[in-house]
Amino acid sequence: MLFGDQFSYEPYGFMLRRNDADFRLAVNRVLASLYRSGEILEVFRRWFAAMGARPSPLLLALYTLHSLPE
Repeated sequence: MLFGDQFSYEPYGFMLRRNDADFRLAVNRVLASLYRSGEILEVFRRWFAAMGARPSPLLLALYTLHSLPE
């Protein structure tokens, strides 16, 4: 949901090759880096700002949670 209150958290995932723990770890580290540095907000702005969307407090908390390294 882009607008209004969010009442649930819907996880997402990426498809990765089976049994490739090194690649999975590399992807997770890059994603955590995006969240930790705040660059994820620029990604959000790029794709959703034109529609008037702003990150909700819940989404910002989710970004903080995902910033923790594995």
